[in-house]
Amino acid sequence: MQRYSVNKTFRSATAVLLLSVPVLFLCGPSFAGEIQYPVACYEGDELQKVREWEKTWAGKRIGPENFMQVAEFLPETLVQVYKEHEKWGDFWFEIAPYKQIILSPGMVESTLKYAGDVSIGPKGGLLNWTAGLPFPNPATAEEMVFNHSKGDRYGDQCFYGTLAYIVDLKKKYDRTIERDGWKLFYSGRTDLEPKPEIPRNTKGIYKGGHGAWITPAMLKGGRSLEIKWNDTLKDWGAWSFSATSRRVVRSSTAQRQTAFAGADFTRDDDRGYSYVVHHLNYKMLDRKELLLGRNMDSDKMVANHKPGSCLETHVTRERINAYVVEAIHKNPNYVYGRQVWYFDPETWSMLYADKYDKQGRMWKIFDMPQTITKMEEAEGSVAWTSTTITIDLQRDHATVGAFTNGRFGYTDKEYFSPTFYTPAALKQYGY
Repeated sequence: MQRYSVNKTFRSATAVLLLSVPVLFLCGPSFAGEIQYPVACYEGDELQKVREWEKTWAGKRIGPENFMQVAEFLPETLVQVYKEHEKWGDFWFEIAPYKQIILSPGMVESTLKYAGDVSIGPKGGLLNWTAGLPFPNPATAEEMVFNHSKGDRYGDQCFYGTLAYIVDLKKKYDRTIERDGWKLFYSGRTDLEPKPEIPRNTKGIYKGGHGAWITPAMLKGGRSLEIKWNDTLKDWGAWSFSATSRRVVRSSTAQRQTAFAGADFTRDDDRGYSYVVHHLNYKMLDRKELLLGRNMDSDKMVANHKPGSCLETHVTRERINAYVVEAIHKNPNYVYGRQVWYFDPETWSMLYADKYDKQGRMWKIFDMPQTITKMEEAEGSVAWTSTTITIDLQRDHATVGAFTNGRFGYTDKEYFSPTFYTPAALKQYGY
């Protein structure tokens, strides 16, 4: 395993040196008070056991005929769906050898430099966070969720397309959603100048997201804006522009719980959970070895999607040692009664989720493979959720979303200017 260790007292002075000579710190001993990052799912004897298992399974295609042979390494809810594959559709996935994911040098350096200062306040907000992962060696479930919240770096700014198939299993047909999106991180920047924050960020913005709808017809020409603040206790801001009315409207926070455009996910479901961390209570359930989606080629999945099928082919899974966290919203009227999240400890991406209704019944599963992509104008790579397969088990329905044409860590004066992430820009760029 490749890992760097640094004591809080000397972290600022040694971060760059550690990056330049990682070999000195391979598998070094752990001492109290040290920050160790990057981390790996396996090392030593545990890694050797995985390599022995991979001699049999790595490179094999797993489908209806043999998935029970690896069922112990699959989420239980996914196994149940696979058992009913004649109902849900064709599927197969390929087992790939485990490979440690190390993010960009900027992310590593920022984590080592700043993580020792970070804590969670009495009200549940994040304190003294500047950049990088806040808790590279988390001790609680809440710290893991903050890692997930701050780990979606995307090279500080990015563009991506979204193509989603809304699948009606009973009628065996699809509808499509297409959307373009841009993200700009104002704070916590690790890879592109200015770092760690854009100057004159007087409103305390953490990141902005600007989206443009292409299909369906009722949304075409519309735009959306989402603002996340540095104050992690503060609700996010959201605005939408309608091409028919030519008006910009601020969205209610309650709308985040509503599935939009006929899809099976809500705005809160982005990346598994994408909203204010302190709104939920968390419990660490398990550390479990699972075959979860990593290094996914979403283009192949899109090219081979079968209309009316809720399951997909060309999924790539690696055996990793995932963290399993239970999340229950503090508001008893929240759309989900209970959620179970599966985190990748190397990237803190949520790779799988089970979501239950308010009566405690299994409702939706989210299978969310990630892809590793090199940045265009910065050194290193980013991890991003390239695919989301959402299956509504109660309605026999699904939404298969692929994120395509991702461009990360590159500059564009028009689309990565703060003026592009304002309500006024929605009307300016909309139809």
